[in-house]
Amino acid sequence: MGDNLLVTGDSETPLMIKITQLSRRWRKRILLVTGLFSAYVAFGFLLLPWLLHNTLTEALSTATHRPVTLAVLKINPLTLSATLGGLEIGTADQPLARFEEIYINFSLGSLWHRAYVFNTIRLQAPRAIIAIDRRGRINFQDIMPANSTSANNNPPPVVVIQSLEVTRGSIDFEDLSRPTPFRTNIATLNFSLRDFTTRRNVAGNYQLTVATDLGETLAWQGSLQVTPFRSEGTLRLGNIRTETIWALAGAGFKFNLEHGLIDISSHYLMNLGAAEPQFRLDGMNMTLRDLQLLRRGATEPVLVLPRLDVSGLNLDWQHHTVAITDITAKDVRLRAARETDGQLDLRELFTREPLAVNASAKSEKPSPPWQITLNNTQLQTASLQLEDRTTMPSAHWHLTPFNMNLKNLAFGSEKPVALLLETGINTRGHAELHGELTLSPPGGNLNLTLTSFDLTDIQPYVQHAAQLQLRNGELNVTGHMDFVTENDVPAIKFSGDAAIQKLHAVDILRNEDFILWEQLAINGLSYDNHTARLTMKELAFTKPYLRFIITPDSITNLSHIFSPPSQTASEQMATTTPIDEKKATSLTTIDQVRITDGTLNFGDQSIKPNFNTGIQQLNGTIHGLSSKELARADVELQGKVDRYAPATIRGKINPLSNDAFTDLAFNFRGIETTAFTPYSGKFAGYKIDKGKLNVELHYLLSKKMLQGENKIVIDQLQLGEKVESPDATGLPVRLAIAILKDTNGVIDLDLPISGRIDDPDFHYGRIVWMALKNIIVKLATAPFRALASLMGGSEEGANQVSFIPGKTALSTEELEKLGKLAQALAQRPALALEVRGTASPADANAIAAAALEQRLTAQPGESRTQKIHAVYLTVYGTAATTLLPPPAPGETLTSQQIQENAARAAETQLLAAMTVSDDELRTLAQERAQAIAAALIEGTIKVDAERVFLLDVDTRTDAGTVVTVPLSLQAR
Repeated sequence: MGDNLLVTGDSETPLMIKITQLSRRWRKRILLVTGLFSAYVAFGFLLLPWLLHNTLTEALSTATHRPVTLAVLKINPLTLSATLGGLEIGTADQPLARFEEIYINFSLGSLWHRAYVFNTIRLQAPRAIIAIDRRGRINFQDIMPANSTSANNNPPPVVVIQSLEVTRGSIDFEDLSRPTPFRTNIATLNFSLRDFTTRRNVAGNYQLTVATDLGETLAWQGSLQVTPFRSEGTLRLGNIRTETIWALAGAGFKFNLEHGLIDISSHYLMNLGAAEPQFRLDGMNMTLRDLQLLRRGATEPVLVLPRLDVSGLNLDWQHHTVAITDITAKDVRLRAARETDGQLDLRELFTREPLAVNASAKSEKPSPPWQITLNNTQLQTASLQLEDRTTMPSAHWHLTPFNMNLKNLAFGSEKPVALLLETGINTRGHAELHGELTLSPPGGNLNLTLTSFDLTDIQPYVQHAAQLQLRNGELNVTGHMDFVTENDVPAIKFSGDAAIQKLHAVDILRNEDFILWEQLAINGLSYDNHTARLTMKELAFTKPYLRFIITPDSITNLSHIFSPPSQTASEQMATTTPIDEKKATSLTTIDQVRITDGTLNFGDQSIKPNFNTGIQQLNGTIHGLSSKELARADVELQGKVDRYAPATIRGKINPLSNDAFTDLAFNFRGIETTAFTPYSGKFAGYKIDKGKLNVELHYLLSKKMLQGENKIVIDQLQLGEKVESPDATGLPVRLAIAILKDTNGVIDLDLPISGRIDDPDFHYGRIVWMALKNIIVKLATAPFRALASLMGGSEEGANQVSFIPGKTALSTEELEKLGKLAQALAQRPALALEVRGTASPADANAIAAAALEQRLTAQPGESRTQKIHAVYLTVYGTAATTLLPPPAPGETLTSQQIQENAARAAETQLLAAMTVSDDELRTLAQERAQAIAAALIEGTIKVDAERVFLLDVDTRTDAGTVVTVPLSLQAR
């Protein structure tokens, strides 16, 4: 080998010579190549790094406008590779980037591939520092290429990277432009890219893994094509903290998202080279864990979301569609409040504060709406706590466990959505709602079930409207609801049944039971808000109880309960409720109201002692209630007053109409009158010892006008001891009762009343008492007139008997009058008659005339004139002619005329001289009283002598041609 060639034979042959000459030439060539290679290697390994070190750092410093340091620069000319170690851009105080090592392996294939071909590019432990200052400037903004328009449209050079690797990379990010500065660090970033090229329609494969110092991870792999840009692969995010995302995206909102962790996995496709850019996510799954939403500055979370799973999400940006197979949230806890203005407090949280807007930004053409479909959405075992602050005190609602399932939910679609919702309500209630919903337009077809709803939970709302305390009550509802929206107005229809069990409501002011019932069943309930129609087939009350009282200030408990607490009693009486004009167009009908074993208690505390009574065992029905003006409902109720006295209520009513028509007849039998002692003591001044009361009431109310007919029958009424009362009448109540009582001890009284109920002075109790008082006044002031009226006779002269002066005999007319009086007294055995005999001066004259006539009759004589002359002469001893005055001049009288004139004067003188003693007048008066008593006691209708009383006579009565003896009535 070399110069020592083996040959055969003893000497060199020509072949050997030629070979020797050829090897010398190659040796020279090899030596030359070796020398050049050695020089190349020496230059590449030793000289070139020294030459390029400063040049490279200066170029980088110029390009970055920052100092650049490079610790190590190695070049391998054999492999066409370079290694940069310890590269730092920026100062120690303001670093921009650091690289532990950069390895670049260039390929000679670039020569024949007509591209920049790199076999390997490897970055070890790169660290990037990205900072945004308070004015929004990025720390590397000054080295970014400015946007410029160039006429040079040459395509960019082709780059091929067969392998690109980033290991142990990290990124420090800081944003000081936000209201709350944001800082984060990506601690571990690994990235690999295979067969990357910028050639058209050629893709390479990549793999990226990222981990932050908080344990957040990113795994991203797939294919990447640059020209045109297209990438497809899978993306996996793990333990992504919501604080990190919210710190970037939550500016302007008034809440923070904390503690949440997000896991996402998805296949994706991004294609910017298509006719329309494409971006798709296929089969994306996401899990959100341990999320809490807090108001800024608060410590208690508004929302706690332990877990949210989203599976099968497909997104197509080009076609604006999102389809999700399943969304499931478990154990969600939400706290919300309805503020005093009726708005939810969450509304404020999700109202974003205005952010700075770039004025130079151009408005983009609005994109088409997104079509979002959710195949199955579930909310499981959630807990919703709601506070309603529109009431005082606040109302609290706790809905748990709250479960909801929606199927086939499509936003913007008219397809129905299947809904199933069930929840507990506070401590006892349970609600279920299932059916179908439509979102566009809003509508639904739903079945509702509400069971064991505790009515005490609505106490704040009740207390806001009435001074009532609900101590018990349970609501149950089953029904079906349809609703549609037309012209943004919802039309709702509901049909079903409801029941309120064991209601117990207490008057807060008096701490007394107001209304109770064992059950109220609302059967066949139907409501249509579009036509304002409410119908009920039956309202069935079982064992209802209502307490109606008149308070000490003479106001009913209803006025107290349903009036604002600040109103005074006088304001409550004056308060009127305006008629709702919409009521005229609404229609309410109740086919039947059924009452079973009801109780109505009435109490009047405005008098002392208090009055209390009640109707028990009230049963019956009301048929045909309607708000139609001409509708009339039939009332048929039966009960017992104070457990024993039967009571019936019959008639027709229309309380739902504006006219509030009422035509009712009340019939009460056998009520003990002793219960009314408080009233008799207050108004009459007497207690009641005994009596039974029957009442027939008929009230007609139409167009605000009340006409009442009260027929009152009292059996064996007996007044007791007198009661001192400032309100008691001074009228002879006992006499009035005695006049009213018949032979059987029964008082039969008609008591009509009338008045306008919209008159501020209208008060039913006052009107009844005034009507009764008017009757007592008439009876007391004109008892004989009242007695005659009761008996159907004439009232003229019923209270006196007339006599001829000086006579004691009764005329036929007076006897007839006394007969009628006897008949009346026979019918009113509680009455006693008092007779006061009278005599007058007319009686004295009559007695004197009778005595003179008697003496004249005994005197002899032919004529009355002669007898008068004779008597006068006997009495006075002179002739009667001496009484005549002298004749007037020129007067001429005959002897007969003189005798007659003298006789008249003598008779007058004789009568004047005659005296009638008081004893005679008293005797006359007594005889007259006895004649009247005899006519009554011994007449056809005999009056018991014990009922006729002769009073001391009156002889000073002044009378005319007729003397009257007065009669008076008294209660026995």
